[in-house]
Amino acid sequence: MDNLTQQVYKIFPLDIEVIEEVKSEEDLFLLLSDYVQELIDTDFSKLINTLYRIDVSEIKIKKALNLSDPKDANEVIAQLIIEREKQKITTREAYKNRKPDN
Repeated sequence: MDNLTQQVYKIFPLDIEVIEEVKSEEDLFLLLSDYVQELIDTDFSKLINTLYRIDVSEIKIKKALNLSDPKDANEVIAQLIIEREKQKITTREAYKNRKPDN
């Protein structure tokens, strides 16, 4: 399981057997977009709270949703989640590899 998949697994209660089958970012995107659609249909407030907790920009969400077809909202949101988690991984790696100023 790569870093991005691990990061998404920490956030969303996806089935471990399914997440272990993820071989690419595209697989992760499809799995995540299905889960986001499920949340849109059944527990929208949980989706909003999760997006807030993982710090997906509300402005980016609104802009992306305004530019897309409403039926593709799950895919737009899934892509924004993936982008945000990739940013977090990059930032962690940059600080992890940074040498102290001493």
